[in-house]
Amino acid sequence: MLNRSKFFLDTNSLKLLYNTLILPYLNYCCLVWGFTFPTYLRKIELLQKRAVRIVAQQHRLAHTEHLFKNLKILKVDAIAKQQLLVFMHKKLLCNLPEKFEDLFIFINSPTITTRSRNHFFEPFSEKLYRTRVSTLQATVPVAGSAATMDVEALRAVVQRYLRSHLLDAACYWADKVCSLSADAPQDLVTLAHCYLLTSQPQRAVQLLRRSGRLRGDDECRYLAARGLYETRLYQEALAVLQPELETAPGGRAAPPLLDITDVAGRDEPAHILLLKGRVHEALENRPLAAECYRAALMADVLCHEALVGHQMLTLDEEQKLLEELPFEQQLPAADAAAVRQLYQLQLKKYTAPGEADDPEVPPPLTENNDVLVCRAEQLYYNCDYAQCFKLTSRVLERDPDHARCLPIHLVCLLERRRTNALFQLAHRLVDAYPERALAWFAVGCYYYSVGKMEPARRYLSKATTLDPVFGPAWLAYGHSFALENEHDQAISAYFRGSQLMRGCHLPLLYVGLEYGLTNNARLAQQFFSQALAIAPRDPFVMHELGTILFASRDYAGAERLLTAALEQVQHESHTVAADRWEPLLNNLGHTYRKLGRYSEALEAHERALVLEPQSASTYAAIGYTHALMDEPARAVDAFHKALSLKRDDAFSTQMLGSVLEQLLSSQAVLDSPTALLVPITERGSPTPVTPVVTPAAAAAGGSGVTGGGSGSAGLCTSLRLMDSSDDMSLELDDTK
Repeated sequence: MLNRSKFFLDTNSLKLLYNTLILPYLNYCCLVWGFTFPTYLRKIELLQKRAVRIVAQQHRLAHTEHLFKNLKILKVDAIAKQQLLVFMHKKLLCNLPEKFEDLFIFINSPTITTRSRNHFFEPFSEKLYRTRVSTLQATVPVAGSAATMDVEALRAVVQRYLRSHLLDAACYWADKVCSLSADAPQDLVTLAHCYLLTSQPQRAVQLLRRSGRLRGDDECRYLAARGLYETRLYQEALAVLQPELETAPGGRAAPPLLDITDVAGRDEPAHILLLKGRVHEALENRPLAAECYRAALMADVLCHEALVGHQMLTLDEEQKLLEELPFEQQLPAADAAAVRQLYQLQLKKYTAPGEADDPEVPPPLTENNDVLVCRAEQLYYNCDYAQCFKLTSRVLERDPDHARCLPIHLVCLLERRRTNALFQLAHRLVDAYPERALAWFAVGCYYYSVGKMEPARRYLSKATTLDPVFGPAWLAYGHSFALENEHDQAISAYFRGSQLMRGCHLPLLYVGLEYGLTNNARLAQQFFSQALAIAPRDPFVMHELGTILFASRDYAGAERLLTAALEQVQHESHTVAADRWEPLLNNLGHTYRKLGRYSEALEAHERALVLEPQSASTYAAIGYTHALMDEPARAVDAFHKALSLKRDDAFSTQMLGSVLEQLLSSQAVLDSPTALLVPITERGSPTPVTPVVTPAAAAAGGSGVTGGGSGSAGLCTSLRLMDSSDDMSLELDDTK
């Protein structure tokens, strides 16, 4: 087929046919048959050369050495060598199935320096290998020293170097101690520790697997799983931590077969349960990860790392867990009370600071950085950004790289619009920690604050790649889409954040906002209600739920929620930027207007005007309310101000024309000679003339008043009819 195609195909097409029809046969099991005798490979080589000549469109007797190079095609022996190199590279990284682990042994004798040092060889058995090494150690002395070395002294040297952070020296002498002691268990553990501390997790895993102690020694099992976790081989790490898992074909670990209830019944150390939780979290099995963290705390109440940083429990679940922890059984009475108080500070902070039962920590710990960060987090969730910023600034003055304080400080800078300080902090974090997600999250927040969404998305995406479970980065990533009306992408990012921050109300709030902007009021109300159940005193949640009720024509419920939100805002602890609450006051004014409480609506709009004096929509709302109150002169003045700020405001233009037309018609009626004549009935009593508003007049904005009454009264009646209709009400301000 290849030979027949050469008459009407070019070289590239012929090479594509070669890669499709011939190369798969050469690659198949080449590692098995590719190193046989050259006589057996001769026929395959001749066929390959013939195919290369056809691809290159050369004579059948042409030399092929340069043809292979020009076409970048490997010969049969080169394919075999390439597959062998890939196989041994996987062996070195411990990426092969377990059946291949004992096939090769790594030569690393400290007493003999030969050309084959640091090579692999295939032993006859593990026992024969240990016997040969022990014989060499016993018969060959170290050059320039005595026949034996003091193992205990070397162990002390290793520990001294570890305490001094001379990790390479500790690793060197730990390797020598391990060889001198014939791989004693304690020396194997020390050497594995050294490998992990020097960022060599592959060597640690290889060492522990070669020792054969993974099933009988918990410490070796933990270190091997930790090395696999650091190399992101999560399924293999889980197989080491849970040896009872079935093994899938090919030596790979099968998916977890354990139920959540099995974890709590295990009598395992806290550090193994904690690592197991991390592995499950990396595999996105969050329910089982949460149960592992809970079991780690039950096994050791001082395992603080299992309590914070995971956002897997709601506030009620956290309180229930805190009540179940056996503090008194594991700690003295005084220490148990202090630890319980410190853990109480770690709970979610959705209650108001004045109403929360703040635990009394021991006096020396009141100014501890972690305690101050917990209080700052509570102030942040209650919108007291000024006090929160003061506390985080105090903490960062003492510890500029406090891991829990930095995210809160970043969002406070973002809320207070301090872009210069945000830029400096982001620049410092990227220089110091380019491998941490927090640094790129800070860069994304800076670009978000200056309105550059494309670079903000790029850096926030990098943050989520470095740490896929960093919830704040997912929320900011969603904001960058939401500001450009990319609702689907924003909802996807917010949903991911809600999965990672299960006990937090913010992802639910943002999902509800996006559904509200896409006119899906039912889903928006559902998510807002869930957020309100988690944070019942958050003014943002109450405001958004009130706007949804307004759109559903539940004006009484909207007025109740918006008034409650305003009361929360007026609390002295809320220090949000004033212009953030201008939409709340305007929306409350619209709700009052719908309820017929025009004076209260005017008061709310005027208060909003104080916060944002150049708002055309506020002036339009004031003018419309004045028109409903039968005050056309003030309405005209307000509509003029609205049009001076926004000339293309269609609503203000239409309403101004209607009000002016009614003013002119009423003035014409008053100036006519018959304006003061009152018709007399047959019985001599005056009969009032009721204005009649035609449907056409109502649709035209109240300009078609018939009958003999005042023109402004007809205008007021027609505007009230318009305000009660669905299509003539003012749009709510966008709170996004």
